[in-house]
Amino acid sequence: MRRADRRFAHKGRGAVTNPAGRFDSTRLEPADDGWGSLDEPVPSPATLLIAEFPRTAIVRNASPDVPFGQSLNPYQGCEHGCIYPRRFFTAEFKHEAVKLVRERGMTVAQAARDLGLHENVLRKWVRDAKANGVAAFPGRGKQRPDDAEVARLKRELAKTQAERDILNFFVRP
Repeated sequence: MRRADRRFAHKGRGAVTNPAGRFDSTRLEPADDGWGSLDEPVPSPATLLIAEFPRTAIVRNASPDVPFGQSLNPYQGCEHGCIYPRRFFTAEFKHEAVKLVRERGMTVAQAARDLGLHENVLRKWVRDAKANGVAAFPGRGKQRPDDAEVARLKRELAKTQAERDILNFFVRP
């Protein structure tokens, strides 16, 4: 990068320059637009760190663009938007969206359009709210009370089966 262009470079986000190639028919030069855009530096956007609590460490991938089927620590996007970030909705938002459908009589399609959601997402929320009531959306990394009980019983069953198998191994020669 030429020394004169360095003062126009925006540090820390994406590509710093876009040099003209020898086959490009146009060349862009910075010019003052009368608003003082060249006088003052552009402030850097603030970096926001969000803690993530994934359910598993291995993620399966079926994309034809990626040459592998499984990966660790999936990349969910950088701070300057290289990939579409996942959206997260609070339990309150989900309950209010379900109320639009169940209490106010809106169709799922209309409510989803108004909220900027896909219809299937809202249908799943309505189904979960109908099945689980107030405990429908426990949050990321949390379990419903009945799911926690099922997990505890499965662990207990696995332990009991392992003990049984050990006893059967030594009882039968």
